Amino acid sequence: MEDFDLSKEDLQRTIRIIEREYIELEKKYEDVVRKNEELERDNVTLRKTISNMNLLNRDRAELVHQISDAQSEIEKLRESSAEEKQLNESILQENKQLSQHHQQQTQQQKRVMGPEDRKFQEQFNLPNTEYQITYWLCYYGMLGGSLYLSPNYITFSTHILNAEKVVLPIKSITKITKIKTALSFLNVIGSGHSLKFLTNKKEEFVFRGFIKRKAVVNEIDNVSKAIGHKIELVKER
Repeated sequence: MEDFDLSKEDLQRTIRIIEREYIELEKKYEDVVRKNEELERDNVTLRKTISNMNLLNRDRAELVHQISDAQSEIEKLRESSAEEKQLNESILQENKQLSQHHQQQTQQQKRVMGPEDRKFQEQFNLPNTEYQITYWLCYYGMLGGSLYLSPNYITFSTHILNAEKVVLPIKSITKITKIKTALSFLNVIGSGHSLKFLTNKKEEFVFRGFIKRKAVVNEIDNVSKAIGHKIELVKER
């Protein structure tokens, strides 16, 4: 069979025509059967009838084959349409992420860095495009301090001299889990509401004592999406 470059409407119209012809051929076939029963005694007429029946059967088989081909074409069109829709959705999502990333990069380029920004960059040895978006009071281990959010990093520091600092590139974070830790004199604030960060190197960082933990997660999630990165957010059962 030759390939037909038909639209979906043309294929449906062709199927309707074939179905009508098929019904007409079935009627003819029934007429031939009746004639065959009536003319059994006439060998000449019988042979002619049988010959006609053979032709009709061939036409019928050809029509069935054409219907099968048409149905296959329709199924291919449906699959192609579904794949095209999925591809378009994927492209739209990627364009949205690129747009968000471009918008953030543009904002960073337009932002005029001040002394506080440079101090923040030097404190954590960050690129000169980073600046503090917001921060939250919390605990890391036995140290109370601040968790800072910038366009591409999450950092932690305490006011204790030479104390340990944490610098996490947002794109290195794969999962944030909401957990509850046991209450102690160190984390009474926040009633033990904690967040566990998992990195792509399987490192875990637990920060405790958030007062508004949901707002922290939402803010980090929004900044992550703005740079085209997805973090899995889960709640420990």
